[in-house]
Amino acid sequence: MRQNGRSRDHSDSTTENEMLIIKLIIALEKLEIQRKESMMSTREMKLACRKLIAESKHNIVVIQDREIVFVTLSLARLLGYTPMEMLGTPFAAYVHLRDLFRLAEYYLNRISGGEAPPIYESTFKHRSGKDINVEIRAGIFPYCGKPADLVIVDELTAKGTSNGKTRNSP
Repeated sequence: MRQNGRSRDHSDSTTENEMLIIKLIIALEKLEIQRKESMMSTREMKLACRKLIAESKHNIVVIQDREIVFVTLSLARLLGYTPMEMLGTPFAAYVHLRDLFRLAEYYLNRISGGEAPPIYESTFKHRSGKDINVEIRAGIFPYCGKPADLVIVDELTAKGTSNGKTRNSP
């Protein structure tokens, strides 16, 4: 049987093909929406994590190419600065001179994939010049596509303990 110059079978298969194409387009649109939502969620999650860490009571600094690229408010306050004052400055500026070469060696070894202790003690300098004895836990992680040194700093009490806890020796 013919309708409008086409056979009914041909018309039915064209309609089926068109329906398949429409379903494919809808499926692709759904995938694109899911991808965008996923990207948005990932971006929002990264921002939330960054805010959470930045506002953390833990003393955290990220060092890349020997400069501070991230610092928590708590560490900046411990040293007598604001995070904005510390960003982009050499980490070495906050390390006591007697520890400077040792910490620089640890950093260079760690960043190049060599051996360096993950936990050790050091002395930082407060803006006022006062010495601050600290325990450092450090390790490498990727930050903005390049290796960086993630450093967690705990102030040592006069008894040689970190935050009132018994200190583990490296």
